[in-house]
Amino acid sequence: MKVVRLICILIPLQLFAQIHSVTEKYNTDSLQRLIPVKKEKELVDVYNKLAVSFAYSDPSQCESYAAKALRMANELGYKKGIADVEKYTGQMHVYAGKYPDAVVHFYNALDLYEQIYDNYNLAKLYYDLGRVHFYAGNYQKCEEYGEKALELFLQKKPDGSTLGSLWDIATLKSGFGLLYRLTNRSEKAKEIYRWYCKVMNEEGFEVTNRMVHTLLLARCFDETGDQDSALWYFSKTFEFPEENESIRALKMESLRLVGMIRYQQGNTEEAKKCFEQVILWIGEKGFLWHSFQSKLMLGNISLKEGKTSKAEEYYLKAMNDCREMIKNQSYFRYDSLKYIVSMGAELYFPWPEYYIKTNIWGFQAAIMEKLFDLYKQKGDLQNAIRYHVLFSQAKDTLFALKRNRDLVELQVKYETDRKEQQIQLLAEENTFRQLRLNQSRIYLAGMGMMMLLLIIISILLIRQSRIKTQQKLIILQQKLLRSQMNPHFIFNSMASIQDFILANDSKSAARYLSRFAKLIRNILDCSLEEMIPVSREIETIENFLHLQKVRLEEKFDFTITKDDSVESEEIRLPAMLIQPFVENAIEHGIRHKPEKGMIRICFQLLDRWLSVKVEDDGVGRKKASELEGDQRKDHSSVSTYLIRERLKILNKKSRRKMTLEIIDLFDDTGMPAGTRVIIMIPVDKPS
Repeated sequence: MKVVRLICILIPLQLFAQIHSVTEKYNTDSLQRLIPVKKEKELVDVYNKLAVSFAYSDPSQCESYAAKALRMANELGYKKGIADVEKYTGQMHVYAGKYPDAVVHFYNALDLYEQIYDNYNLAKLYYDLGRVHFYAGNYQKCEEYGEKALELFLQKKPDGSTLGSLWDIATLKSGFGLLYRLTNRSEKAKEIYRWYCKVMNEEGFEVTNRMVHTLLLARCFDETGDQDSALWYFSKTFEFPEENESIRALKMESLRLVGMIRYQQGNTEEAKKCFEQVILWIGEKGFLWHSFQSKLMLGNISLKEGKTSKAEEYYLKAMNDCREMIKNQSYFRYDSLKYIVSMGAELYFPWPEYYIKTNIWGFQAAIMEKLFDLYKQKGDLQNAIRYHVLFSQAKDTLFALKRNRDLVELQVKYETDRKEQQIQLLAEENTFRQLRLNQSRIYLAGMGMMMLLLIIISILLIRQSRIKTQQKLIILQQKLLRSQMNPHFIFNSMASIQDFILANDSKSAARYLSRFAKLIRNILDCSLEEMIPVSREIETIENFLHLQKVRLEEKFDFTITKDDSVESEEIRLPAMLIQPFVENAIEHGIRHKPEKGMIRICFQLLDRWLSVKVEDDGVGRKKASELEGDQRKDHSSVSTYLIRERLKILNKKSRRKMTLEIIDLFDDTGMPAGTRVIIMIPVDKPS
């Protein structure tokens, strides 16, 4: 992470408090007036200050000024100017959510600052790298770089003062507080915030800063189970003078959190008063995040009290807030509100786009699930189905965002490892050269260093290969999930439910909807795991087959058998492995058969191998190809290809390899009689 004193605020001080206090920003009008009168290195510094001032608000302006600064700095050989360009470009990528690109620029700056022995900017750069890893979810790396930054800030200068100012050190420690809270170490965070509150009162820190840290300390007490102390500190936040709009907004946040505690304590009347007061002020102002949270809680309270109509009213209002957040891609109704501190953490850095999107879609999933449960409880199946579909769509979006974040996290780790490896290799190469200069006659020592270097390079290459393999596996899993979440199947299933409802067959509709929901949830849950129990796979297949039977009007029967020796909870197999073959059996075998078909699935334990057979008595692969041409055959080919590719990757991790065999079946007359798929999976017998 990065800690920089705010130089100049572009927002009028009478309207807004100090915000994004680790974001370096200057008065752009004043700087632009300096361009005609400054030359050489001073002009490079002016361009760099303009670039960082626009890094958050206007990336195109930032890139333009950074390019000018870089061109001049290269012509002058001005290393600090080049380092500043790399640092500010990295910051711009951080705000845009391009974390792998940010890491590359930060490491370029790191190398230059080391060359000119600029330890102060090195410390701030380590904070920047920590912030990137924080956003990417690599909390261990975040803490590691934060500790490096703190170590440099605490270094003593010749006059006895520390390299970093009190503000640098205090804000860096506050960042550690947020990290500790997110990693379930609120007791450690509490110690930091206590120290911070003591220091800021002694040094007269700005009032919004004091307000935020008093609120954060209260939250730590709540998180550690000391609600009485939390309420006491929340009460202290209401005593701050309302010098700006941020103080007023933060008081509403404190009031909302007090309402949460009162609700947990069972004092619903006090909780309702808190949430209603928040809605009156903060909802009217356009703070949609706070308004949504308060309306959701009022809906929960009303539902708990048995007031379903009131609960429905609050849930629908909360849904409108959520839709507005999705439309704006923001927590606020008006863009100007993002410059007001209303939650606390944004005092130090802007919310990245990923966090905002993920939280908003999390809210969407939560409110749609509430409405689904409410209407299901009321017996309003039409609305229940509607909101269940919206809930599923929100979960799908959240799933996609998480997958994207997983890929970004891997890319950040890859770039970090690659840069650290380069630094390590350079350091070892320098050591090796120095050794050759000092001990040129010691041949054996020189050869030993060469062998060591080759071993290190081999290890690094193997590690890089593993990272690429893991990335490929994640991409294949995503493709496989998309192939399983067949839009036609989902649409047909929902149409079947609608048919039941129109036919007033509510029991069948409820039973079909329950199986459909279980199937979707199982597929989503299994997609997050590499290996699952046999029982989970059987449950998924059963739900899928029952739904397909209804869809195809009982065109087939099926059996699923397993040996007694197959311990369903002990024996595990790769997730989402069997269903694609079951789907192929239905779509390309049974569907074309004029009479009723049969699908048999068998799980057997043969010594130390799990044998899974999927057999149908359909028309066979050759006949299905002739009937379908290239249209539906592609789906089967893609599914089989994805499974084969996935098995190749999984087999790289195991000494005993999984196998896949597809056999065409024929009757006594030589006519096609179906298809059999045999998958052999190595297992370790339970002890």
